[in-house]
Amino acid sequence: MIGLIGLGNFGKLAAKHLVKAGKKIVAFDVSDKSKEAQELGIEFAELDKVLANKTIILSVPMEAMEDTLNKIKDKLQPGAVVIDVCSLKMFSCDLMDKILPDNVEIIGTHPLFGPQSAPDSIAGMRIAIMNVRAKQEIFDKVKDFLEKLEKVWQMRFLAGI
Repeated sequence: MIGLIGLGNFGKLAAKHLVKAGKKIVAFDVSDKSKEAQELGIEFAELDKVLANKTIILSVPMEAMEDTLNKIKDKLQPGAVVIDVCSLKMFSCDLMDKILPDNVEIIGTHPLFGPQSAPDSIAGMRIAIMNVRAKQEIFDKVKDFLEKLEKVWQMRFLAGI
């Protein structure tokens, strides 16, 4: 199961495509998004239940990133993989590296699309992925998954941080 923090426009888009790929999602948002979660076929839960998962996707607004990281840093499972989708990579990756404990893996992504440009399909869309602080085998698994996701994503890699 994948934990998703933030069920705004992009979080819903990500959940939709992850469910299509056969993944089970449990999501948290500061607002009650239980109805939207039900429509997406995912579970809406308290933050602690989301953080009990080994893969956590952060889909929160840039201005909420630091506060979110501080709230979750002591509740993450050792070995958890934290992946963000913030468009400002240096900002989010630097914060994750600084705030999150050393016993978690960190991968930064920047989908180069959103709900407006990919409302029905992610065919031909691109995503940037960066290994901030993850074991190579973990990074490769995430990269391989993204490359196979609906067999339509094209990867664009950025230099490491």
